[in-house]
Amino acid sequence: ECLLAFGIHAPLDTCVQLVEEMKGGVSLGTRLEALSIIAATAERLSVSPNLAQSSQTKNITPASAGTTSTRLKIALGLREGNDKEVGGDVVTTSQAQAPVSKTRRWRQPRADPKTTTNNFGPIAAHMIYSLFALMASTKGNASIWGGSTGERFLSEFIKTLSIMVDCASAYPSHAVSALATDLFELAWSFHDANSVEVRRSVLLAMATCMQM
Repeated sequence: ECLLAFGIHAPLDTCVQLVEEMKGGVSLGTRLEALSIIAATAERLSVSPNLAQSSQTKNITPASAGTTSTRLKIALGLREGNDKEVGGDVVTTSQAQAPVSKTRRWRQPRADPKTTTNNFGPIAAHMIYSLFALMASTKGNASIWGGSTGERFLSEFIKTLSIMVDCASAYPSHAVSALATDLFELAWSFHDANSVEVRRSVLLAMATCMQM
């Protein structure tokens, strides 16, 4: 949580530091955690965490509830003696004798639509290409990309790039299409990988790019 909070306030510095950390002789778990922080930072910056989710609920007045209850009693053959029909509706005697209220009910004013700023868009290219640079500078390092641990890291690496490109897609910039193209080409180069996890991440990346 502390690293994520720092990443939200200083995303570029955090991303650069995490990339440098992944280049070193750290464990797979540390590299995966670094990728998760980068992805979570992109998601938090692309949508405001304070966005209020408005929900509309249907109000049920006591009168309508009472009428519905009476109809249910009639359907079950349990109609009481003080029930009668008024204008085709079934109401109780107390409801029929109740004075009509002339109080005007005002609807609650609609809330103004809220807009959120995609704070990840302007820095998306810098963060994404820092990950591309990581792969380019360490592609010959077997301790990072070799064996089963390398396949696991590669699958999460491609997934992280997919998340970041998707977070940047809502930002109006010509750079987004270039990011999607580069991600598509990178993912396609691993489409025939032996690892099932890598192939799944490749499909995710290609699907992300094709919807842009």
